Amino acid sequence: MEHPRINAMFIVSHDETIPPMRLRFVEIDGASHFLAKDTAQYAGLQADEDGDFRSTLAAFDVPFTDSLVHDRGNTFGPVALVTEEGAARLRTEAKKQNER
Repeated sequence: MEHPRINAMFIVSHDETIPPMRLRFVEIDGASHFLAKDTAQYAGLQADEDGDFRSTLAAFDVPFTDSLVHDRGNTFGPVALVTEEGAARLRTEAKKQNER
């Protein structure tokens, strides 16, 4: 069985005080799905016991998909994946939480 392969996007700021960001994603049916773990960590959220933010996603009503993924010859997971819209919603909800 084929599992989606992880791709990575690196974002490096011109401000050297901001560390580089690595966002991992997979393509499913032509759409990008980001690893919720990366998106949530960069949004400043705390991980669940499983380390994958599933209860946080559920609390913020952000839809996610659990999937096995493939990276460098290894298959692992299941991991929580969110669409671009889900990632944006997660960042918005995290910002609201951090402002309280």
